[in-house]
Amino acid sequence: MTSIFQFQTSFEFSWPCIDRSDGKAPIAVSGNNVYVAWWRNSTGNYEVMFKASEDGGQTFGDKINLSNSSNGTSVEADIAAVDDNVYVTFAENKTGTADAYIMTSNDNGKTFNPAVKLTHNSDSKLANKTYMSQLSSYNVKTSPYELKVAAEGDNVYVLATGGEKNSTTYQPDVFIKVSNDSGKTFGKDINLSQSHGNKSDRIQIEAIDGKVYATW
Repeated sequence: MTSIFQFQTSFEFSWPCIDRSDGKAPIAVSGNNVYVAWWRNSTGNYEVMFKASEDGGQTFGDKINLSNSSNGTSVEADIAAVDDNVYVTFAENKTGTADAYIMTSNDNGKTFNPAVKLTHNSDSKLANKTYMSQLSSYNVKTSPYELKVAAEGDNVYVLATGGEKNSTTYQPDVFIKVSNDSGKTFGKDINLSQSHGNKSDRIQIEAIDGKVYATW
């Protein structure tokens, strides 16, 4: 039998050292623009980083520190893109209790507007009190367990799991917040799962053709 696959290895290649402090790296694409976000600890504090490519991922611009918070830990980044707009969500505990934030770029990731705080301990259930053993290495005591973002047109959808603010046992529900003005403002939390004491997690969200699909 003749193989239809042929491999040629006439070059040498070695992987660079991977920093174990780097978090997972979500990616978004719009046209020829490719965007990557991740979080890492290179100075004793976790920060959310961002890079953009304008040539389909062949080359990337300089790294941008989006969170840039010396007094807080920033983790669990996610990213979405539509047209010239880029949306990056992350959890940060610079106020003593972790909240969810979103940052928006309207020029293909060249610059970003100031972060918009999506959760507030006084009036929001979205990820107000969520214990995460897997985030213990980040020294985050309260943080969104999961945080995902999707966008279509002027609409931005942020999905998160979170527990009741004063609950002693963490049983997260799945919440969504929606913006209809490209991330400038967001509506109230909507509890999608209504778990009633059961745990809901492992979330994903997509938006297409005027419809939004959320799984957990």
